[in-house]
Amino acid sequence: MEIKLLACRNPKWVIVKMPEMDENNNVKKDDEGNLILQTVLDENGNPKKVIDVECQWSHLGDETQEFLHFFANPDDPMEHGRNLYQEIIDGKHGDIADE
Repeated sequence: MEIKLLACRNPKWVIVKMPEMDENNNVKKDDEGNLILQTVLDENGNPKKVIDVECQWSHLGDETQEFLHFFANPDDPMEHGRNLYQEIIDGKHGDIADE
């Protein structure tokens, strides 16, 4: 199935975070039961960022569908995700807002 982007809007940078794990590989929580998140670092030790963008995709309907959040990143396993990331970086879908 070919997946095509119908429309996208509001791209913004976000820092990737993941749950912190304890020595037994259990998710750590604070005193209120909320997950404790840690920033994911890239190979250079910098916070890893992806682009949060609202999209409409061909495999989910037509132009009347609601916009859904999509996290575009250069390492996406799907070609349409990698392509969208590059289009956004190239300025095809407007400026990328800060987090």
